[in-house]
Amino acid sequence: MNKQDLRVVKTRKNIKTEFLKMLKANKGDIEKISVTALAKQAQINKGTFYLHYQDIYALYNEVRDEFLQQLIESMDYFPYLFSNPEEFVNRFISTIQDNVEQIDFLWPHHDMALFQPNLNDRILEKIYATCPIQKSVRNDMVMDIIFSSTFRLSFNYMEREPKITMDVLLMLIHALIHSEV
Repeated sequence: MNKQDLRVVKTRKNIKTEFLKMLKANKGDIEKISVTALAKQAQINKGTFYLHYQDIYALYNEVRDEFLQQLIESMDYFPYLFSNPEEFVNRFISTIQDNVEQIDFLWPHHDMALFQPNLNDRILEKIYATCPIQKSVRNDMVMDIIFSSTFRLSFNYMEREPKITMDVLLMLIHALIHSEV
């Protein structure tokens, strides 16, 4: 199958669009989505689905992977982490909040064990490509702490305690970034 063929592109896009609708309707519960139901919704036969995807989980993983890629591509503010941490945190949290609905049904219950490692790796890759920081194990650890904390605090406290959350995140960034990164 030629993945560049316009028919293939359109079919895959249709499958993903209908899958996302079903996933959203089922509040992220992939167990409630069958290939049969998805094929019916996408107006294709099951065989067509299986030409494109091994199973529903392969589709799910591809959709989540594409979402993460788009999310990271939209983040053009990583240099602020080093020059203006408050601006960075504001923009980062805004990006997460703008995408929280999709995050909620792609990673139900904010399952950080599934969501965060892949996102952290992609963020780290972009930071090294766009920021004045040398790649090292120490810097990997520092960035991992910053982003793990930012996600956790954003999801758990930002809505209830925005000022305190921001203060804690800035304190953490200043302590870690300005300690020989």
